Amino acid sequence: MRRLVICHPLVLRRAVAVVALYMLAAPPLPSQPALAVSTWRAVEQWRVDGTEAGASGFADLRDLVVLKDGSLWTLDFKEQSIRRYDARGRFVGTTGRAGAGPGEMRNANGLLVHGDGTVWINDPQNGRLTVFGADGRFLRQHTLSIFGFGYRWDAWFDRTTQEVIDPTIVRVGDDFARVWRRVSATGVDRGTVASPACAGLSQIKPATFTGWTAKGPGGAMGAYPFTTGGGVVATGRGTVWCASPDALQASLVRIGGNDTIAQSTLRLPRLPVAPAERTEAIAQIRKRLERYATNDFDASKVPNTKPAIGALWVDDDGRLWLMHTQAYQTHRTVYDVHDDRGAHLGRVSVPFRVSPTMPPRARDMQRWLPVLDDDDVVSVVHFTLTR
Repeated sequence: MRRLVICHPLVLRRAVAVVALYMLAAPPLPSQPALAVSTWRAVEQWRVDGTEAGASGFADLRDLVVLKDGSLWTLDFKEQSIRRYDARGRFVGTTGRAGAGPGEMRNANGLLVHGDGTVWINDPQNGRLTVFGADGRFLRQHTLSIFGFGYRWDAWFDRTTQEVIDPTIVRVGDDFARVWRRVSATGVDRGTVASPACAGLSQIKPATFTGWTAKGPGGAMGAYPFTTGGGVVATGRGTVWCASPDALQASLVRIGGNDTIAQSTLRLPRLPVAPAERTEAIAQIRKRLERYATNDFDASKVPNTKPAIGALWVDDDGRLWLMHTQAYQTHRTVYDVHDDRGAHLGRVSVPFRVSPTMPPRARDMQRWLPVLDDDDVVSVVHFTLTR
């Protein structure tokens, strides 16, 4: 069975970190000087970096989930294993390993907590979804055709239908279409659900690709620097929040209807690209292109501003977390938290880099966040929020 791996250039960088975490108030946005922004701060509870029980640390942390009892599961892509921690951050054990047998994984790249408390793992190389109990025991596996997969499995649980919505890619003529496949709790493929037009993910057409390409030997393609941002995240309640790379706020859109129901309250400004930042980005691409015979990279197409929204996520309580695009040479990551209708609740600022490809997890006033140090070493920090 052929598999197509499509990875966005933004997510080709490792998302990893070991650092202390505390929250500081961020200054008001320049575009809204008169608007009082409520800030939240945090108290760190504990952190893990994968070195527990004599291990060597996270080699390639790809995903993390928090179960109903507050326990943490982390997926290491390189090792193809899951490390489990209790609600106090104490190492419990590992689940799964590399291989093709029951409970084993090959290229597993994402986790999902089902409404029944089980944990689902995407296992694309073995062509299946594997299900574990909350205690780490292997329960069952569902064989499904998996044609393509990306950097991280961004599946979601539909609270209305009790289905796992599995993003996958299918061939449509000479092009590829990204669809959301509905999978029942028993592993039955129930067809697909239409993704909103705002998603920008329904069609992937190489013929109309607007980034740069390179050829011989082999080939490569990528987006121009400072042109990626925003994103799409499902609420699990029949809607999605989405923002294009040039959007200043996120829109709540009904699945199947494409009508905008609400928008996030704050409008975030685009950031200027520093001259040195632009020069560095261009140099990095040109260095990469040295291995190819030809390319169509045009430095004049690199913009002088970058998107306002770096990424967006929805937590277990349905709140929207908007991640600001980071300014040049800063190590602070800022989030604006909104309720399920877009009303602003608070601003959270952490003095660390956080990869936009790794989802933060939050519930009530608890949060679990993967953070990066200067060497891209990862740790997961658990903290409590206070208003």
